Amino acid sequence: MIKKQLFFMVLGVIGFIGTSICWFLTITHTVLLGYCGFAVDSSGNLYLGLDHQISVYSDGALIRTITTGTSRSFAFTIEDGDNLILSTSTVLYEMDLYGNVIEKSEDENARRFLNMQRNRSFATEDGRKYECKNILGYIQILSEGEVIYKMPTWHYIVLIVFVLSIICFAAGVIMTIYYIKIEGL
Repeated sequence: MIKKQLFFMVLGVIGFIGTSICWFLTITHTVLLGYCGFAVDSSGNLYLGLDHQISVYSDGALIRTITTGTSRSFAFTIEDGDNLILSTSTVLYEMDLYGNVIEKSEDENARRFLNMQRNRSFATEDGRKYECKNILGYIQILSEGEVIYKMPTWHYIVLIVFVLSIICFAAGVIMTIYYIKIEGL
């Protein structure tokens, strides 16, 4: 009985340590896990929303980062090839492709936010089609079947460790409480 209790206590500690490390990596933005959508501009640059920023890629290379100025979830799209539209569900921003705000308005009933948030595909003005594949949290952006962006493996490993650590921590705490209260150990 003591071996089981010790096992679950150790499992809880391992889960706590794993969760803490993953949490630290995400709050320091070492690893970006909060996917907020994607869009493509008229030049073919990929805009990828992650956590508090939009990363801009050209031919697979990061060329700039746009800080969204919001600590909350957001959704965005590109309209007319060069207008970045970002919604936080309450506020709607129209920006240029460098993140400079052109106009700020209310996102009435979060209508634009909800429409943008549901989009898993994007089509440019010239008809080129893009889609997002999310397989167990692993993000890929495809253009006509060809992968143009893959979530970094390191970020995906952190995501998996984070999920497993939370499960281990919860199991460890629940079973330790069980053995202390129910079994009287």
